[in-house]
Amino acid sequence: MHCLRLTIVIAFAAAAGLGGCRKAPSPPSAPTAVSRPAASNPQPARPVSGNRGGKPPAALQAKRVSGPSPATAPATRGVQAARISAGKQEYLPLPKAATTRAASGPSVDLDIAEGDAALAAGNLRGAEAAFRRMLERHPDDYDALCGLATTLTAGGDNLPAMLTYRRIVALRENDRTARFNLAVALSRLERFDEARQEFLLLLRQNADDVRARYNLGMILAAQGKLDEARHHLQGVVSRTDSLPSAYAILGQVLTDLGDSEGAMEAYGKAASLQGDDIDTWKNYAVAAQAAGSYGRAIMAASRVTRLNSSDPAAWAYLGDLHMTVYQSTQKEHFLIQARQAWTRSLSLNSDQQNVRAKLQAAPRPKEP
Repeated sequence: MHCLRLTIVIAFAAAAGLGGCRKAPSPPSAPTAVSRPAASNPQPARPVSGNRGGKPPAALQAKRVSGPSPATAPATRGVQAARISAGKQEYLPLPKAATTRAASGPSVDLDIAEGDAALAAGNLRGAEAAFRRMLERHPDDYDALCGLATTLTAGGDNLPAMLTYRRIVALRENDRTARFNLAVALSRLERFDEARQEFLLLLRQNADDVRARYNLGMILAAQGKLDEARHHLQGVVSRTDSLPSAYAILGQVLTDLGDSEGAMEAYGKAASLQGDDIDTWKNYAVAAQAAGSYGRAIMAASRVTRLNSSDPAAWAYLGDLHMTVYQSTQKEHFLIQARQAWTRSLSLNSDQQNVRAKLQAAPRPKEP
């Protein structure tokens, strides 16, 4: 069975028609840059499958997203096409109760106001204390439960947050936002089977819920259920063009399924939507080479060197691509480009003996 190592990526941050009185600040531990390691320990990368154009050079192997099973990654040298790890799934802001609470009174209103103010000021301990005081008197108060859940989320207390969201869902079975957040909390706790069931329930209620479908695709990919993951991720990209990371993860799923051309197209779409995201262009280059499309591979690898001109491995990889095309076509332009790229790589890191050997072995261009 193929195993796609996955860190759950960011879900949509808001849903149409959902307001929020308490938007939790992002947990301090959640990474935001796609090139940084995710919360789960990364596993060793595997080569791109379905490779009609030859195995990508060791300097630029496409890396899989990290997954629920921890492992220690071996030390690697050179450019690595990055994991898609734009952070953990994000919770949605919970709305205020639409109706007035029963048996409300001045003390209850004061606790709610105090909790809201403390949460807005980042005083999580004060907010939690205020919401819990009110819940001692009114255990089923919706606003207090929402405030407590949001506070616990902001503090990264995923287990009590999950229990609180579960309590809200028990009280309000049709609260889709609370159910979505319950699924997110379960995902953060790596209780993927339970999270999957919650997302499936949301989709049974509304097949066009792209947030739920996207996150369900991430969980299925994490569990190695690649055909199901492909189905749901393709469902996401068919419904919206506003989520480049869905195309990027779809590219990795298709790579593991051996669909090199499909992976290339998915990465290409992600790259066009993300603009200057260097990790997406790295993955696009590797996928294009695996599909035998060296024109696209060279274009994407060149983009990487423009985005980070001080990366010696990126230049070395670009040189490898040019040399491969030269060997196939005997067009001297590609030979010149290969030698120039390798020379640039060595100027940035002269200790690359393999690159030096390639440059020394390469033919010299004919005199004009």
